[in-house]
Amino acid sequence: MTKRFFNITTADGVGTIDIFGRIGEDWWDESGGNTAKKINDIIEDVRKTNCTSYHVRINSLGGEVDAALAIHHLLASLPNVTTECIGFCASAATVIFMAGKERHIAKNALFLIHKCSSYAYGNENKIQRTLQEQQMINEVIRNTYIDAGVSPDTVDDLMSANDGQGRWISAADALQFGFATAISNTSGTTNAYNAADFQDAHLPLPDSIDELSPSLMNRIRNYIQELIKPKTTMPENNTNPTNTAQPTAEQQIQTLTAERDQARNERDQAITERDSLQAIIDQTPTAPTAVNGDDHPATEDPVSDFINNSPAYQAIKKELYD
Repeated sequence: MTKRFFNITTADGVGTIDIFGRIGEDWWDESGGNTAKKINDIIEDVRKTNCTSYHVRINSLGGEVDAALAIHHLLASLPNVTTECIGFCASAATVIFMAGKERHIAKNALFLIHKCSSYAYGNENKIQRTLQEQQMINEVIRNTYIDAGVSPDTVDDLMSANDGQGRWISAADALQFGFATAISNTSGTTNAYNAADFQDAHLPLPDSIDELSPSLMNRIRNYIQELIKPKTTMPENNTNPTNTAQPTAEQQIQTLTAERDQARNERDQAITERDSLQAIIDQTPTAPTAVNGDDHPATEDPVSDFINNSPAYQAIKKELYD
């Protein structure tokens, strides 16, 4: 995805506004993210072109609901607005999507609504207040879908699914339920995200996650191949280049597998030796002990016992003390 989330083009009296990426302020992006102020500035720029209608394309996993509500209001105030989901439309992005008088969704796009989420910290009163705020925001979001023609039961079912995280629905379902008014022939950009993006957005993975994996895996594979591919070096006299052979990816895997198996064998041998030593320790008898007058174990002294019990010692003892 591009760094700039909002893009504008105008042709034949139609102003096209692209809303891609996270909704709301983004400190990690040099553009600042998708804020209501930015979309308002862009709308003002589009108005200067004397557009008679607007086409808003959306590919977003959502973000901040306050920014989404503000953007929804700004877009809904424009004449002849058509919104179109061209990839993923989830969470806060669906609120923006509902601003269109006509709402199109690409035939292979995916759509998800869910209950709002936030962090709660503090005592019972503060947590209760956070809960009340969430309930109020959920009601506002719920009414946004219902006002567009979606039945309350459908909204409640989808928002409560998966412990409130919602569930992904297809373009056909979005049309049937009333979120969308038409299915477009646009080929949705469903491969613009990978699994980590869904985790960062606290969204469940769609069933078509297999379509996302190659995007990430290809980047990893290309990176590894870049590291291990043969490198061409030039001799100092700049005559003929020579190829320095580097191991292939398959050879690297074989080497690492062999090292792993060797480490496992060494570990198993160490465990066997440890168990053998423990068995010897367990079978070794401990020194005999006796109980003294204080009921504390005391080590027996066979030499002292022998002397004390000998007739000679007893005779000398009798001579000295009697």
